[in-house]
Amino acid sequence: MMTEILLVDDHHLVRNGIRLILDSCDDLSVVKEVGSGEEALDYLQKNKTPDLVLTDINMKEIDGIALIHIAKRKFPTIRTSVLSMVEDSTVVVDAFNAGADGYLTKGTDYSELLFGISQVCACAVSDPDAL
Repeated sequence: MMTEILLVDDHHLVRNGIRLILDSCDDLSVVKEVGSGEEALDYLQKNKTPDLVLTDINMKEIDGIALIHIAKRKFPTIRTSVLSMVEDSTVVVDAFNAGADGYLTKGTDYSELLFGISQVCACAVSDPDAL
């Protein structure tokens, strides 16, 4: 089963690198990459809901935590995970309180990134209330 991902990060180069990693995995597909929370919400309103929104935290206007909160309110079944340089435990707790299903740091390696994403998506399939 193919997992469709909406990638949200305000740095174009970072998005390109993450996309290359995700697209190298046969069962992951980046359906869209956007540079802001606003663009992500616009995409979600107008398109088929992806399996996962993978978002950065620090973005202008609508940051990743606000994006997760709004997306979970409007699309309750959507899975969300953070991929950020921020490792502050308060921010991690804030992300989970907003509804994040996972939290990964950009310092993680290739296999940990893919494992983390697969775990968030596997929980969605096996038990939507597991996290």
